[in-house]
Amino acid sequence: MNSGYDVVLEMKKSNQKLFKNLTFVQETQFFDKNEQLSKNETWYEAYSAPGFLMVKYNSMSSGDGIIFERGYMHVFENSNRKERIPKNNDLSILSWDVYHQPAKLTTQQLLELKYDMTKVKDTIWEGKEVYIIGNQKFNHNFKNIIIDKKRLYVLATRNKQKDTLKETLFKSYKKINGHFIATQRDFYENKKLVKRELYKNIKFPDTIDRTIYQAERFNGARW
Repeated sequence: MNSGYDVVLEMKKSNQKLFKNLTFVQETQFFDKNEQLSKNETWYEAYSAPGFLMVKYNSMSSGDGIIFERGYMHVFENSNRKERIPKNNDLSILSWDVYHQPAKLTTQQLLELKYDMTKVKDTIWEGKEVYIIGNQKFNHNFKNIIIDKKRLYVLATRNKQKDTLKETLFKSYKKINGHFIATQRDFYENKKLVKRELYKNIKFPDTIDRTIYQAERFNGARW
């Protein structure tokens, strides 16, 4: 592998994520500075490949949540759209979109998210053979992606800016209805756990009405 694009291309070719639609209930745990559980919420999520994700906070009838669609993020509070900003979700891109869209598009999206796609290293991380895409100079600011070399799925993202290191670990991969999927994500800041996402009631519907991802339909969206 000579670049991040080469790794992304292999992920696309593997086509291991055959599902085009995904729904799940997410238990979202927040932790205090002592890594003690401080708050627990239930979020409801729907995904359609590539690039569509809806999150409703606390109930399906909630007026609070977010939508990612076609490179934009819509933020809702009290049933009103508060923001619409250009933004891609790197976690969704690396978990799901990468298997459904052209490798060049994925590479461009990750470049826009400030990952250096010209750099890749074949190495061992946490006892696994991996590809690390991005900057390797860990004593400076860096941003990189860790991909399982054998299964070609994402294991972690890391982002260090000034004195803050943020890491997301994709864990507890399980084979559900023939699909490997991470059922847990842990978020760390400076090596301390700040948030944990646990995915439950995972389903792969044949279809999802994509009009639910339209901002004007947020309040009434159901799946």
